[in-house]
Amino acid sequence: MPSVEIYVSHRRDKKTFKPESKVFKNVVCGSAICNDEGRFEGYLRDDAGENVSFMAGKLTELSVLYWAWKNSTSDFIGLCHYRRFLSFEDPKFLKEIRKNEFDQYVMENLSQNSIDKFHIGDDEKIEKILDSYDAVIANPIDIKKVQCCNNGKFETTVREHWRNYDNYLLKPETISKLLSTINDLFPDKLKIVEKYLNGDKYIGFNCFILRREVLDELCNFIFPILFKLDGELDYRNNHCRTIRSLGYVGEILIGSFLLNRLERNKNKIYTTNVVFFENTEEKKYIKREEKTSIPIVLMSSDYYIPYVSTLLQSLFESKAVGTKYDVIILNKWVSPENKRRLEQQCQNLKGISLRFYNPTFLFDDSKFFVSNTVYAVEAYYRMFSPWLLPDYDKAIVMDSDIIINGDLSDLYDISLEGKLAAAVKDFVYQGFLNENLNNDIEYATETIGLENPYDYVNTGVLLLNLKELRNQFSLNYLVELATTKKFRIQEQDILNFLLQKKVIFLDIKWNYYLEVNGAIARFLESSPEASYNTYQSCKDPVILHYASQPKPWDCLEVQFSDEFWLMARKTYFYEILLQRLMMRQFQPAVNDLSSKMFLISTAKEQTMIRNREKVRHILDLTFPRGSYRRECLKRVFRNKGSRFYKLTRGIYRKVLSLY
Repeated sequence: MPSVEIYVSHRRDKKTFKPESKVFKNVVCGSAICNDEGRFEGYLRDDAGENVSFMAGKLTELSVLYWAWKNSTSDFIGLCHYRRFLSFEDPKFLKEIRKNEFDQYVMENLSQNSIDKFHIGDDEKIEKILDSYDAVIANPIDIKKVQCCNNGKFETTVREHWRNYDNYLLKPETISKLLSTINDLFPDKLKIVEKYLNGDKYIGFNCFILRREVLDELCNFIFPILFKLDGELDYRNNHCRTIRSLGYVGEILIGSFLLNRLERNKNKIYTTNVVFFENTEEKKYIKREEKTSIPIVLMSSDYYIPYVSTLLQSLFESKAVGTKYDVIILNKWVSPENKRRLEQQCQNLKGISLRFYNPTFLFDDSKFFVSNTVYAVEAYYRMFSPWLLPDYDKAIVMDSDIIINGDLSDLYDISLEGKLAAAVKDFVYQGFLNENLNNDIEYATETIGLENPYDYVNTGVLLLNLKELRNQFSLNYLVELATTKKFRIQEQDILNFLLQKKVIFLDIKWNYYLEVNGAIARFLESSPEASYNTYQSCKDPVILHYASQPKPWDCLEVQFSDEFWLMARKTYFYEILLQRLMMRQFQPAVNDLSSKMFLISTAKEQTMIRNREKVRHILDLTFPRGSYRRECLKRVFRNKGSRFYKLTRGIYRKVLSLY
């Protein structure tokens, strides 16, 4: 059986997820220029033995390739990137997974589950393939199908692909200098590279496994060229991308070498797909930092952060002397600017620590059902708190549309022995049941599986027994419920099913459901008389919950909106909140408190808004927020006079008209 080593090139500036496999060798690229000694724990260094680690800033992952070439004795040596890997799974099992413009499978999170899903580190499969082949490479792609994200043009040749990135990835003279260098050192190889550049088949991103003899041939070809070219390139005034010119040039050389090899000896080359992972952060669970602090778990999108800031301001204003809160914000993505503002605000809120945490690796690319446009996928994250906080026995888990008017120590100190949670009964839901307009009783008993629907709780405020939830349920079971069931109120229905008969019912002051519209008032009145009287008798609620629509940041007339704005004025997002309010007021909408939602003035406008949401959803899938592609799209759209802007604007309007 041949020996195989695949070298995974990792960033030196921060820890990325380290995949585990018998064949993987995780290496810090540019170890010689990394000043963080703690970065190397559990990783190999590319500055031991013969190396060019000091050149990693220019060569990128080719520094790792050089080190592996010079120091490994394996029969087969491979290279891959910390976010791109070769897949060894049969494509017929991957039909539901989206692909990017380079025909790569796109996954949101890199985790051991996703590594196993694609058989990326499946040593048995890899060794079996290498018994019959000299190399494993990425499938060549048709460059004519690739649209340059820098200028929007479709490309016809590999040369044009790189020219479209002039001054963005490569300086315009780089390729001509490359060809001149090849002519000086390997004139017999010049035609191979020119044929590749003038062709429409592209192999990029440096993912491959090569037999030792083939690797020797490749490295003896590319590195003399790169080292000579290094002395001829002008690095003055280079930015962070063009400084890596040698790495991009190496990609061209490797692509030409591999495609030529494939065309000459197709039977000895195995081609497969590449998988691209968007989030590659090292996966760490949330550790308890201060045992005397009360853990507060919130869920938020980037857009909701200004409202979270108001909640946190109220949390600070109402806490007792000596109370400390350990605030954890579960989020899919929050912009660096919003993180900076909120962190700066919390520095002035003594006794409140703040952490952002992306939990999506826990359930990989599972698709959770979103039943309504006013709901968000982030709401599901509360279900997974027990497994995200393994060091915690219990925690307060809350929505973000909340204002707090008292210290939460009394809530946190409630004993949960023998119970899974403490929560407030949902009186509005009881009104649903009594009116039964949508067969609510049947739905609650048969679809959700509740023995007593009138014990249904609102999960906007929960005291969860994290330890006991971990003991009684498995993470996979909860993920299965969230992905296979289509509940009306999403995770709230799921949690009610899981928690039934094991809940301490709290005083309504801990989750006071505000009458923000006429529909809520109606259903409260339709709840059992005892429930309605309890609601009416609550004079000093500790937690104000704006659970329905409109929100106080959209409409100044809703109940207790003054409490929200009193806190909002003290946040670092006050101007943003005002801007959003003004934009909302100028929209063709009316704030009708007798309806459940804002009423749009015409059916046509309502349809247009829904259609825009659909198109924006498609854009978010194709150009994920925070991604490189999203930033490129923004650059293109800033130039409103360009032909591409006008073309894309026309396509956008055409797509809108199709819905």
